[in-house]
Amino acid sequence: TRRQLGQSKELAENRDREAKRLHAIDEQSRSTLSNLLRVVESSKEEARDSSRSAQVEARLRQNVNTLRDERDKAISENAANRRKLSLQEEELRLTKSKLSRVQQEKISIERDSRVAISLARSLDSSNSNDAS
Repeated sequence: TRRQLGQSKELAENRDREAKRLHAIDEQSRSTLSNLLRVVESSKEEARDSSRSAQVEARLRQNVNTLRDERDKAISENAANRRKLSLQEEELRLTKSKLSRVQQEKISIERDSRVAISLARSLDSSNSNDAS
């Protein structure tokens, strides 16, 4: 019976060690699962952040493309306006040149007219002196 008691005690100790080992394995498994859940949540958050970043990046890319198109349009309009300005400046230069020639012709015609009037008066005066 002592022997049975010893064996029972040894069996109980073995079972106790086994229970402690299983309990430790259970605790380790729980800890591992908890860590895995934290990693999964972290991965989910990173995926959401990455998705948001991708959306923001896409919007920024679209904004950049829109601004680039607007800049190109403004550059094109600026070039067209410069060409128009250049043509108008040339037209103004030609108009001023024509105006100068017309003013010179007007002065010349007025001078010729005064000379002709003076000559006509002189002739009239001469005719009236001859008639008297």
